[in-house]
Amino acid sequence: MDEERKWETADSSSKKTEQPGQRLQSAFLVRYLTDGQTQQFILEDVATRQRKRFDSLAALQAWLQDLFTISKQ
Repeated sequence: MDEERKWETADSSSKKTEQPGQRLQSAFLVRYLTDGQTQQFILEDVATRQRKRFDSLAALQAWLQDLFTISKQ
């Protein structure tokens, strides 16, 4: 995968009342890699440098939806 494009660094914060042990601010970096035939999306947590790879945008969106649904509970 020759081409690498950084899409966006998103920094989102909430104005809700902070609860002990809860992190209200997150920043993620998304990279899109392609060689013209295959594609990958790499999501990196900026704070922890943990990375997760996805083979489709739909898979990335589903994982993020689950993450934010869990964090709201």
